[in-house]
Amino acid sequence: MAHKSQELREQAAEMASTVGESIGPHLRQAREQAAPVIAEARERFTDEVLPAVQSALADAREQAAPVAAEARKRGRAAGRALAGERPRRGGRTKWVVLLLGLAGAAAVASRKILGGDSSPAHHSATTPYVPPVPEQPGMTETDPAAAEVLVSEPGEESQPQT
Repeated sequence: MAHKSQELREQAAEMASTVGESIGPHLRQAREQAAPVIAEARERFTDEVLPAVQSALADAREQAAPVAAEARKRGRAAGRALAGERPRRGGRTKWVVLLLGLAGAAAVASRKILGGDSSPAHHSATTPYVPPVPEQPGMTETDPAAAEVLVSEPGEESQPQT
Protein backbone atom coordinates (compact mmCIF):
# COMPACT_ATOMS: atom_id res chain seq x y z
CA MET A 1 0.00 0.00 0.00
CA ALA A 2 2.88 2.34 0.72
CA HIS A 3 4.11 1.67 -2.78
CA LYS A 4 0.76 2.63 -4.34
CA SER A 5 0.49 5.94 -2.41
CA GLN A 6 4.00 6.82 -3.51
CA GLU A 7 3.03 6.19 -7.11
CA LEU A 8 -0.08 8.38 -6.77
CA ARG A 9 2.00 11.22 -5.32
CA GLU A 10 4.36 11.15 -8.23
CA GLN A 11 1.50 11.21 -10.73
CA ALA A 12 -0.11 14.18 -8.94
CA ALA A 13 3.15 16.11 -8.94
CA GLU A 14 3.64 15.44 -12.65
CA MET A 15 0.10 16.62 -13.45
CA ALA A 16 0.51 19.76 -11.36
CA SER A 17 3.70 20.60 -13.17
CA THR A 18 2.02 20.16 -16.56
CA VAL A 19 -1.02 22.23 -15.55
CA GLY A 20 1.20 24.99 -14.06
CA GLU A 21 3.19 25.25 -17.32
CA SER A 22 0.04 25.50 -19.43
CA ILE A 23 -1.89 27.93 -17.15
CA GLY A 24 1.07 30.16 -16.14
CA PRO A 25 1.08 32.39 -19.26
CA HIS A 26 -2.71 32.86 -19.03
CA LEU A 27 -2.47 33.88 -15.36
CA ARG A 28 0.23 36.46 -16.12
CA GLN A 29 -1.85 37.92 -18.97
CA ALA A 30 -4.98 38.12 -16.78
CA ARG A 31 -3.00 39.79 -14.00
CA GLU A 32 -1.61 42.39 -16.42
CA GLN A 33 -5.07 43.17 -17.79
CA ALA A 34 -6.70 43.35 -14.35
CA ALA A 35 -4.11 45.67 -12.80
CA PRO A 36 -5.36 48.94 -14.42
CA VAL A 37 -9.02 48.03 -13.77
CA ILE A 38 -8.27 47.30 -10.12
CA ALA A 39 -6.30 50.55 -9.76
CA GLU A 40 -9.17 52.56 -11.29
CA ALA A 41 -11.72 50.87 -9.02
CA ARG A 42 -9.56 51.58 -5.95
CA GLU A 43 -9.18 55.24 -6.93
CA ARG A 44 -12.93 55.64 -7.60
CA PHE A 45 -13.74 53.98 -4.28
CA THR A 46 -11.45 56.30 -2.30
CA ASP A 47 -12.52 59.46 -4.21
CA GLU A 48 -16.29 58.94 -4.54
CA VAL A 49 -17.70 56.08 -2.51
CA LEU A 50 -15.77 56.44 0.73
CA PRO A 51 -16.59 60.17 1.29
CA ALA A 52 -20.29 59.53 0.56
CA VAL A 53 -20.38 56.65 3.05
CA GLN A 54 -18.56 58.72 5.70
CA SER A 55 -21.01 61.61 5.20
CA ALA A 56 -24.00 59.28 5.49
CA LEU A 57 -22.57 57.75 8.67
CA ALA A 58 -21.97 61.19 10.19
CA ASP A 59 -25.55 62.24 9.39
CA ALA A 60 -26.93 59.02 10.84
CA ARG A 61 -24.82 59.45 13.99
CA GLU A 62 -26.00 63.05 14.35
CA GLN A 63 -29.66 62.10 13.95
CA ALA A 64 -29.33 59.13 16.30
CA ALA A 65 -27.64 61.10 19.10
CA PRO A 66 -30.86 62.23 20.85
CA VAL A 67 -32.37 58.76 20.52
CA ALA A 68 -29.21 57.17 21.89
CA ALA A 69 -29.15 59.60 24.84
CA GLU A 70 -32.77 58.80 25.66
CA ALA A 71 -32.08 55.07 25.37
CA ARG A 72 -29.08 55.43 27.69
CA LYS A 73 -31.19 57.34 30.20
CA ARG A 74 -33.98 54.78 30.10
CA GLY A 75 -31.51 51.92 30.33
CA ARG A 76 -29.99 53.37 33.49
CA ALA A 77 -33.46 53.91 34.95
CA ALA A 78 -34.39 50.32 34.15
CA GLY A 79 -31.18 49.09 35.79
CA ARG A 80 -31.95 51.11 38.93
CA ALA A 81 -35.51 49.76 38.95
CA LEU A 82 -34.25 46.19 38.69
CA ALA A 83 -31.82 46.86 41.53
CA GLY A 84 -34.73 48.07 43.67
CA GLU A 85 -33.80 51.75 43.79
CA ARG A 86 -36.49 54.40 43.71
CA PRO A 87 -36.63 56.54 40.57
CA ARG A 88 -34.87 59.88 40.79
CA ARG A 89 -37.10 62.92 41.00
CA GLY A 90 -36.44 66.62 40.34
CA GLY A 91 -33.19 68.19 41.48
CA ARG A 92 -32.63 70.37 44.52
CA THR A 93 -32.01 73.47 42.40
CA LYS A 94 -35.50 73.29 40.95
CA TRP A 95 -37.02 73.29 44.42
CA VAL A 96 -34.87 76.21 45.60
CA VAL A 97 -35.90 78.31 42.60
CA LEU A 98 -39.56 77.40 43.15
CA LEU A 99 -39.44 78.35 46.85
CA LEU A 100 -37.67 81.65 46.11
CA GLY A 101 -40.31 82.47 43.51
CA LEU A 102 -43.12 81.71 45.95
CA ALA A 103 -41.45 83.84 48.65
CA GLY A 104 -41.13 86.76 46.22
CA ALA A 105 -44.78 86.45 45.20
CA ALA A 106 -45.83 86.35 48.87
CA ALA A 107 -43.78 89.49 49.59
CA VAL A 108 -45.40 91.39 46.71
CA ALA A 109 -48.88 90.24 47.73
CA SER A 110 -48.36 91.23 51.38
CA ARG A 111 -47.15 94.66 50.33
CA LYS A 112 -50.24 95.17 48.19
CA ILE A 113 -52.57 93.95 50.93
CA LEU A 114 -50.96 95.91 53.76
CA GLY A 115 -50.78 99.08 51.65
CA GLY A 116 -47.04 99.49 51.57
CA ASP A 117 -45.68 102.67 50.02
CA SER A 118 -44.71 101.95 46.45
CA SER A 119 -42.85 105.21 45.87
CA PRO A 120 -39.23 105.60 46.94
CA ALA A 121 -38.34 107.82 49.94
CA HIS A 122 -36.74 110.58 47.86
CA HIS A 123 -40.06 111.17 46.04
CA SER A 124 -42.18 111.43 49.18
CA ALA A 125 -42.45 115.27 49.34
CA THR A 126 -46.01 116.33 48.57
CA THR A 127 -45.63 120.11 48.32
CA PRO A 128 -42.72 121.97 46.83
CA TYR A 129 -40.57 124.18 49.04
CA VAL A 130 -41.53 127.88 49.04
CA PRO A 131 -38.88 130.20 50.51
CA PRO A 132 -40.11 132.80 53.01
CA VAL A 133 -40.52 136.42 51.85
CA PRO A 134 -38.15 138.81 53.63
CA GLU A 135 -39.98 141.43 55.66
CA GLN A 136 -39.24 145.12 55.29
CA PRO A 137 -38.96 147.23 58.46
CA GLY A 138 -42.09 149.05 59.50
CA MET A 139 -44.52 146.92 57.55
CA THR A 140 -46.88 144.35 58.91
CA GLU A 141 -48.88 141.74 57.17
CA THR A 142 -52.18 143.47 57.98
CA ASP A 143 -51.10 146.81 56.54
CA PRO A 144 -52.52 147.22 52.95
CA ALA A 145 -49.59 149.36 51.88
CA ALA A 146 -47.21 146.66 52.98
CA ALA A 147 -49.16 144.08 50.99
CA GLU A 148 -48.78 146.14 47.84
CA VAL A 149 -45.06 146.46 48.36
CA LEU A 150 -44.72 142.74 48.81
CA VAL A 151 -46.65 142.06 45.62
CA SER A 152 -44.81 144.58 43.45
CA GLU A 153 -41.64 143.87 41.55
CA PRO A 154 -38.30 144.68 43.18
CA GLY A 155 -37.09 148.17 42.40
CA GLU A 156 -40.60 149.50 41.82
CA GLU A 157 -42.34 151.35 44.55
CA SER A 158 -46.02 150.98 44.67
CA GLN A 159 -48.24 153.97 45.17
CA PRO A 160 -50.80 153.70 47.93
CA GLN A 161 -54.32 154.01 46.69
CA THR A 162 -56.48 156.85 48.05
